[in-house]
Amino acid sequence: MTAERTATIARGAAMAAERAATIAGGAAVIAGRAATTAERAAMTAERAAMTAERAATVAGGAAITAERAAIIAGGAAMTAERTATIAGGAAITADKRLRATPRAGTSSPESIKLGVRP
Repeated sequence: MTAERTATIARGAAMAAERAATIAGGAAVIAGRAATTAERAAMTAERAAMTAERAATVAGGAAITAERAAIIAGGAAMTAERTATIAGGAAITADKRLRATPRAGTSSPESIKLGVRP
């Protein structure tokens, strides 16, 4: 009887150890799944950060392009202003020459200044 009891107790202990191992294995599986979930969350956050960085890069490129367009437009405006200034100067010169033209043989003070003689 004692040997039988000892065997029964040993079997119970073995079953308890097996149950403990099963529980430990289940806990390890759960911990592994939690680690996988955390890793996936970290990867998702990293992807979101990369997307935001790309969007910022695109926005920066668009800002640079807009700045270049503004510089080109400013250059065109300056060119137009210079052309208008030159045209205005030419108009003033033409007006002075027309005024300096002697009329009916008379010499005006302006024509004398410009060296135009009748």
